[in-house]
Amino acid sequence: MLMLLASQRINVSACNFTGALPAAWRSEELQLLDLSDNRLTGLLPSAWGEKTTLPSLGQLYLTGNDIRGEPAGTPAGGCAGGSAARPRMEPLWRPPSAC
Repeated sequence: MLMLLASQRINVSACNFTGALPAAWRSEELQLLDLSDNRLTGLLPSAWGEKTTLPSLGQLYLTGNDIRGEPAGTPAGGCAGGSAARPRMEPLWRPPSAC
């Protein structure tokens, strides 16, 4: 499992990252992860919704990528989704407690 840096906020938007999101990321402290406006593809790893993987994650920004799905624990019709008309920093997903 890859441990992310001990940071509360990571913003790597518009960095031309490509490929799929790794399922093995883990961080106890990470609260905000902005991966928007890259060229990421594939499914959102279901492990990202588990309390043991990213327990403090409250904001995840994925707009401008081709990422599909919702992490485990997201309520049906919950906070996921988005429209191109919404602001760039509108989260694709928030944990159920933030809905």
